[in-house]
Amino acid sequence: MPKITTSDLEKMGFKPAMFDVDETGFGELATEIIGEQSALLQGRVGASLYASTDATSAALVKRAEKALAAADLYQVRFNRIAETIDDSNGLDAFKLRRTQENYAKEAEKLIERILYGAQAATSDDFAFGAAVSSHYDDAESA
Repeated sequence: MPKITTSDLEKMGFKPAMFDVDETGFGELATEIIGEQSALLQGRVGASLYASTDATSAALVKRAEKALAAADLYQVRFNRIAETIDDSNGLDAFKLRRTQENYAKEAEKLIERILYGAQAATSDDFAFGAAVSSHYDDAESA
């Protein structure tokens, strides 16, 4: 059973006009996307984590599902306007694509945290460096 509803997506700012549909059409589109993303998320994290009653895990699952559904909706929105992209609205299309990518990245981070624990570090939490040294003295003698 999905953790989010069409109402959750509307609260995130998605409206029927964005997809050139009426309320009923948007409800059908959103319900289909929510169902697909719910099944995919459950498959990725497992049924027990997906159904967890732990408050933190449940919140992460819900946020991940929202992010996945939002990324999918932005893809639909992008596809809808793609045929009309020209120089005058190219920046808007770029912003849509960037937003879609950001939602997808956020979903991946949340899924990592679901799988490895709410406090687990993600790949963004690490930095690497290297120090190079030599046994030769580069200082010139005076």
